[in-house]
Amino acid sequence: MKKILFSFLLLNFSLNVFSQSIDIDNNYGDNGVTVISSKTTNDPTRSILLADGSLLMSVLKYNETTSSHESVIIKYTSQGEIDTSFGNNGIYTSDIDDDNGLDTFIDSNGNIFLTGQDFNLDKNFIVKVTPNGVNDTSFGNNGKKEIDPKYINLRYFFRDDYIYVGVNYSGATSSDQYGIKRLDLNGDFDTSFGSGGIISIDNFINEFYVTESNEFVIVGSDSSFSTLTISKHNTDGTLDTDFGTNGILFTGSGDTSGRYFTFNEAQNNLFMTIGNIGANTYSEIYKYNSNGELDNNFGTSGIKTVDNYYLTNLKLLNQSLYVLGIKFDTLDTQILSFNSVDASTNTNFADNGIFIEPTTFTQFAINLHLREDYLIVTGKNQYASDNVEHFSSKYTLVFSTASTKDIETQKIVFENPIKDIVEVKAALSKVNKLDIFALNGKLIKSSESNVIRTDELPNNVYILNSYLDNGNVVSHKIIKK
Repeated sequence: MKKILFSFLLLNFSLNVFSQSIDIDNNYGDNGVTVISSKTTNDPTRSILLADGSLLMSVLKYNETTSSHESVIIKYTSQGEIDTSFGNNGIYTSDIDDDNGLDTFIDSNGNIFLTGQDFNLDKNFIVKVTPNGVNDTSFGNNGKKEIDPKYINLRYFFRDDYIYVGVNYSGATSSDQYGIKRLDLNGDFDTSFGSGGIISIDNFINEFYVTESNEFVIVGSDSSFSTLTISKHNTDGTLDTDFGTNGILFTGSGDTSGRYFTFNEAQNNLFMTIGNIGANTYSEIYKYNSNGELDNNFGTSGIKTVDNYYLTNLKLLNQSLYVLGIKFDTLDTQILSFNSVDASTNTNFADNGIFIEPTTFTQFAINLHLREDYLIVTGKNQYASDNVEHFSSKYTLVFSTASTKDIETQKIVFENPIKDIVEVKAALSKVNKLDIFALNGKLIKSSESNVIRTDELPNNVYILNSYLDNGNVVSHKIIKK
């Protein structure tokens, strides 16, 4: 009895109940925003947030002097100022004539890889740029690696200092019509990879993801382009028959052009996808476990429907989902936050789980970069009459202690350090469910009551989530001794 009472008093003084506010960082750029213009209307904005807080943005610009397109990379400092030590006064410009950069990524040494298409030569390319913003002439042919023009709509993924290329063949017949190839950091194709340097698959590749164990998750279309598929492949390219139905999930039929997907590899190797259904004014977030089964604890039978939003990006931090999207009726860019376990709204974030981006440069926000104490949104103003403005905006995330009333409604009592059984009691509500997570976010075990057995857990530090009947979720670190 003394031990339980002691835990109750301890929680009165150390209860970790917080609200999370978000505000524009006026010390970043020009009152929280950076902008660069490009005279073209059909170009993506790609961005990478580096470990030191600096930001790389790759955009397509139109050169009026040469009447051609140029892929450029701009580097901003952590304060949103152009880093003049990078490239030519902060900007790297590709020397490929009339090119269209599609993606950008970096290796473990900070080298930058820009991928795209050369319109004049009708070829695909990868360019390697040093951390200082100049071509690395030791890569490929004077810093550029060309990829056979027979491949169209290439997709790229970077993992463990390899460049994976998803290829779709433009001809009617080919033994390697669809597949994945791998390049080393010298720009050479790895012929030992797969069969003769390629892992062949049956479906057109829209997007793909390489897991930490070098398996492949591919979002594609069937041969008739009428059904969307998600397939999981072993390291040798064979289908993982433990995933879905013989390795494949069929996720939709009809027009496949209105759906896009984002992967997150996190708790218990869960794959989370975002489906954007533009014409029907709603989006869906799907949560699958590692076997390709929908997680029935998430949303409704594994699906969270978000009405009136076009979702463009998703990040996971501390068991909360942060979702970037555009609200259909107002065209506001907004950030929504949900609990990653059950998809309930994270009401402690911003205004009841919703933050409306206040700047005017948010017509099409694409990228969301999330850190513990700030986030950055990048994208473009696609509705400018004769110009496109590529922007980044930075926001501080501030955690503050909840009100006394909120603390009372979320106060829980349990023994800590824990032993073989944990029993959690709430002061003014009922505990309906308990989850225990490893510190890396992996779900260890669950209980549909206020009691959970922990006798089989090794001695370690864990996260305990307590789900209350008033809708609140309270998290605490627990110690198993």
